[in-house]
Amino acid sequence: EQVSIALQLNPSAEAFRLRATAYRHSEQFALALADLKSALNFVEKNQNLSEAQREGLLDATQKQLGVTINDIGMNLLAARRYREAFICFKKAITRDGNVALYHMNIGKCYESLNNLDSALTSYQKARALYERGEDADSLEAKELFKQLALLFYERGRQWYNIQCYKKAKDEFTEAISLVPDSSVFHYNRGEARLHLGDLIGAYQDFEESTILDPTFAIALERFAWIQGKIDPMSPKSPKQNVVAPRETSDTDDEE
Repeated sequence: EQVSIALQLNPSAEAFRLRATAYRHSEQFALALADLKSALNFVEKNQNLSEAQREGLLDATQKQLGVTINDIGMNLLAARRYREAFICFKKAITRDGNVALYHMNIGKCYESLNNLDSALTSYQKARALYERGEDADSLEAKELFKQLALLFYERGRQWYNIQCYKKAKDEFTEAISLVPDSSVFHYNRGEARLHLGDLIGAYQDFEESTILDPTFAIALERFAWIQGKIDPMSPKSPKQNVVAPRETSDTDDEE
């Protein structure tokens, strides 16, 4: 309210931007966008600003527009309105292409629309931006690495299901590089390695999977089976040589 009064008495780009921030925090996005557009108009028409001042204020306002549009996109993404959310994130990126979060969010849209290749490209851009800066240990970056790992896992699962085991193994390896403590990722790479005839690699992955999750029944069964392949005194092969579904917080197993 005080900012609104100040705007009536002495309008300025900074005051419009300040009120826009308050509107954004209360999710009054239409009002926030209107104030940011007013800030842009004010700067463009102000003849008392130097060129450097004008460029600085315009850049700051455009970046704030990006933040606001990203927030709108986040709400649309949560509502599963993926195509509308995609448009918002695209607009945010045009205003500031160096924000990793925007690329991560547009990657989520691509993934939700089952465009995994484009999702991977967007996640990789976000990853590069996080690693280029000093935010690699931030919560946002950790969320991205987990999301990227799940995408590699899903791509690996799809390759596995059409019997492209080398590509499946490579995708599972990428997932493990990002989330090395996932018993599910190690287990599935073990299955891919097994189909490639790499008994030692499969043994190592099944063993690691059981270490990471001692309750993972099918991994325990698989590990016992492959021990039997390497050591005749170990338990014999399980009855079914398939990857069974299993509920897990990481993701689903192979079908």
